[in-house]
Parts: sequence; structure tokens; C-alpha cells
Amino acid sequence: MAPALTDVQWQPFHQDALLVFSGGGGKIVRLRLFGVHFFATRQSLLGGPNYSYPEERNVEFFGIFDDSDFLKQFTNGEIRFCGGIVLYDMQNRLAGSATFVKPLHVNVVCPDGILDVICEQVERA
Repeated sequence: MAPALTDVQWQPFHQDALLVFSGGGGKIVRLRLFGVHFFATRQSLLGGPNYSYPEERNVEFFGIFDDSDFLKQFTNGEIRFCGGIVLYDMQNRLAGSATFVKPLHVNVVCPDGILDVICEQVERA
């Protein structure tokens, strides 16, 4: 049985999130994400307008990257948002300073969409 994304807990503007995955044999894996800078989902158009999204979303790909193209574009301010990006870590250190904590890119791909999170730390909960 492929792992499935069964729950996502995140409140807008909060610095932490929780991803819950289930696998075969009832195994549950919880990942806590700290220092969330960016949290976004992209809906897949594969399902069509009458598609009924399942409770569990089978995971086709999961990755934690410290050097993805998306992460580079985000941290370099190359992604244009209305207000721009001034990046600080959880200790209020500005990006580019010697002690700045470089964030990670968490990417989860499911048949019905993609989850992208940029955060400072990932731990098994």
C-alpha cells in the first residue's frame, strides 16, 4: 500500500504545521514543520469538475530539499509577490546574515494536487 497524506494542520500566518501520513499496517508518520515561511497547495486538474476528493491522498512523491530551484527563487526574492519578500528566520535574523538559518523546501505530490512548504526545520513528531 502506498503512503497517503491523511491530514494537514496549518493555520494561516502560524510558524508551524503538521503533516500526517499513513502507510501499510496502520503505521502513522507525523512530520512537524517549524518556521514556516511559505505554505501553498496547487490543485491538479486531472480530477475534473465532478471529481470527489478522497479522505486519504496517495503520495506519488515526497521530498525535502535544501537546494531546489523553487527554494533558490524564493530565498533570492525572484518570485514576485505583491508585497515582496523580506526573509527572516525564527530568531529574527535577516537572510544573508552569517547566522541565518537557511530554509528547506518540502514537496508532496498527490494525484489531486501538490503541496509546497518552505520552512526552517522538519522533525518526526
